Amino acid sequence: NNLILKGDRKINNYISNNLKRYQNIENSDKIYNIDLSTQYVKSVINKDKKGNPKTYELEIKASVEVETINGEKFNKNFTRNNSLSSQERKVKEKELEIKYKKDLANLISKDIIFFLANQQ
Repeated sequence: NNLILKGDRKINNYISNNLKRYQNIENSDKIYNIDLSTQYVKSVINKDKKGNPKTYELEIKASVEVETINGEKFNKNFTRNNSLSSQERKVKEKELEIKYKKDLANLISKDIIFFLANQQ
């Protein structure tokens, strides 16, 4: 079980921690080498009359390449997103962004686990 991570470090840490729970399961006949590449995008989707950001879209993209011990390869791309309203206090906005980033990474982790569990 090898896990190679590229891209956004924080997202990779969240996903890696979630996948570690499944890494050394006894009696597992499924052994994978996983190459994970992530990308985090924060874009403005709505502005107020003054042109200041009002709403952001937070998006995580993950590309997973899986290789079995038999040499079979599987590829899968995952995308998760959420909206974030601009806050008066930028500290509060940053806290919410971190929370949403972690939540989205956890959803991507579940998607990857489900994907791996359903490989033959």
